[in-house]
Amino acid sequence: MTKRGLRIRIALSAALAAIITFGCVQIWSTESNYRAEAKLHAGLLAYKPAAPAAAESSAAPATAPAPGGETPDTTTAPAPVYNKSIADLRERNGDAVGWLTVDGTVIDYPFVRADNNDFYLRHDIDKKSAYAGTIFMDYRCKADFSGFNTILYGHSMKNGSMFHDLIRFGDKSYFDSHTTGTIYLENRNISLNIFAFLVINPIDLMVFQTPAATPGAQLDNYMSYIRTHARYVRDVKISAADHLVTLSTCDYEFSNARAVLVGKIEG
Repeated sequence: MTKRGLRIRIALSAALAAIITFGCVQIWSTESNYRAEAKLHAGLLAYKPAAPAAAESSAAPATAPAPGGETPDTTTAPAPVYNKSIADLRERNGDAVGWLTVDGTVIDYPFVRADNNDFYLRHDIDKKSAYAGTIFMDYRCKADFSGFNTILYGHSMKNGSMFHDLIRFGDKSYFDSHTTGTIYLENRNISLNIFAFLVINPIDLMVFQTPAATPGAQLDNYMSYIRTHARYVRDVKISAADHLVTLSTCDYEFSNARAVLVGKIEG
């Protein structure tokens, strides 16, 4: 072999070694990110509030008439909600708002709200740099979910964590069998009735609008758009007095796609 041929072979071997090394570093880095997110999430589960107790029968118990023939009033106000774990989470990070659970999925995470939609893309609940970021509320939304449409964002991690399960709603049987969720706030539990799944562009202003209220024709236009563009939708009545929650993550169906799940607040 000539000296020139030897130099070429050495150069090619060095290039191949560099490529292999880079690939190994990338794999190690990705797996390290996944492990870090899993470890953090396992610890955060201690902050998840207990699920609400099953509703008791609404039938009034038999009650003996009071003196004078009057039946005593047995109506009682609903017990107040206080999720101490959410208060504790807010002590850990003042940006924390609550906890989101989508029943039957791995979506079971705390969420935060900052003064922008950028910081928590790559920061964890402790505000440390983190590839998986944190589930976060659109900063334009009200933390008490009193707006017409409250939007939560999260990454779709390829290991199945964070908001990855939103993509699974693209399967009709999965959509049909996963219809509920719960949002836990410090002083309120919110039940979600999931009714629509869409794959859209991130600049879709109709879906990603966050008005305080959408009465009249605006509401009609909004719901007409959802029903027209949704891949799957259930017939759920929405009025101007109702409130929606929109969950959004990256999809890979087309360039820059977003998988979106929409639910109605029922309680």
